[in-house]
Amino acid sequence: MVNAGNAAGQSQPAALAVARWVRDEAQFIALETDWNRLCAAMPQATVFHRHEWFVAAWQWQRHSHALAILVVEQAGLPIAIAPLVKRLAPAGHGPARHRVLEFLLVPDSQCCDLIAPLSHLPTALPALIYALRAMAGEWDQLRLRLLPADSPSVEALYVALAQGGLRPCYAATDSNPFIPLRGGWPTYYAGRSRRLKKGNNLAANHLRKAGSIELQHVSG
Repeated sequence: MVNAGNAAGQSQPAALAVARWVRDEAQFIALETDWNRLCAAMPQATVFHRHEWFVAAWQWQRHSHALAILVVEQAGLPIAIAPLVKRLAPAGHGPARHRVLEFLLVPDSQCCDLIAPLSHLPTALPALIYALRAMAGEWDQLRLRLLPADSPSVEALYVALAQGGLRPCYAATDSNPFIPLRGGWPTYYAGRSRRLKKGNNLAANHLRKAGSIELQHVSG
């Protein structure tokens, strides 16, 4: 989480990169090619980083949030994207609420991150932080939920935010357990306990005795 501070006294970063806000849905859709190009250069990228996932997420959140995507460009070419939205305040005249910028997430999202290769972060982050500070009058808190602890963005973001005069802090959130299969299923299963394998073999024997088993794949 990051709290907005006083934006006065901040200078525009060197003209290596510039950040622009994308608040229009058509402009968001048009980012697909550049978005997935950056995604492909991220070793940690998953389906949850791809443009198609965020387009689907936006269909869920469009009635409660406004697009606030930050695109950092160098020589007119996107080098980093922050998939942000701004939570809309409920109608009425209730008590004042915090204005929150946050990742575009849905309940099925397993992780989220800056869409940027590690090599682009030193150039992109100063421009991103400058854009956030320039709009500090429109938000109170930047909440980056589901940002993996081992993401290259975490430490770089923390340092850049602090150097930019903002007040970053870490906070524990819910996690989604998963099994990494970088070496493939046989490698993973070979490292499991004898007890687990024995139990699986017993279950397989029971299934075989129960009769024929058929798996059917139905595609849309």
